[in-house]
Amino acid sequence: MELEVPDHAPAVVSLPLGATEPRPLVVATHGNYDRPEWACAVWRDIVGDAGFVLCPRGVARRDPPALDDPRYHYLTNQHLEREIEQALASVAEAFPGYITPPPHVFAGFSQGAIMGVAIIARRPTWFDRAVLVEGGFDRWTRANVTAFAANGGSRVLFACGQWDCDHGGRRLAKWFETAGIESHVVFAKGEGHTYGGAVAELIWGEWAWFVADDERWAGSVGAPTTALPVGPRG
Repeated sequence: MELEVPDHAPAVVSLPLGATEPRPLVVATHGNYDRPEWACAVWRDIVGDAGFVLCPRGVARRDPPALDDPRYHYLTNQHLEREIEQALASVAEAFPGYITPPPHVFAGFSQGAIMGVAIIARRPTWFDRAVLVEGGFDRWTRANVTAFAANGGSRVLFACGQWDCDHGGRRLAKWFETAGIESHVVFAKGEGHTYGGAVAELIWGEWAWFVADDERWAGSVGAPTTALPVGPRG
């Protein structure tokens, strides 16, 4: 469903059907030339009905493929940070008592992953773990890895469909290990720049590890997604 967000375009929120008690939340940011509806659909398949999925919309691009095919992007990581902050307040107001307190899960694809690294570093109380898909692997520094760990950062999963993402994520493993953060990298060779299809299946396959130490996700189940039509640019 659409969720009104003050001073921003409506976000998309996907609800855990059948929830009668508080559930955890994933904030899923899309890529450039993309849509929040697509991101929410993929992440709903991954987490099943174990949690909420909140997908900030960003700003409409002026060059969509057609008038009835709008595409979106995020202007800067600071703009995205403010949008996430407002969206978190809106979803908590819309579903009082149904969302567990932070930290939440951050999930980002391409532009959303790239900008997400800076946001995670600035907002340690929001997120304690992150899934970065096809982006963000070149934005970590030793300083923000250390800061993320010091403020409760727990796990990072890099999910890739291209070689540079796989190589970049594996290059960071020692930094995360030294800081006490667990990290995994999964690579769907040949899948390309996407978060659907085989990339999403690999994320789903890592989900039990990713949330293993967070009892709020106990019993989390999902189903591998099928590929969605993701814009070619990230």
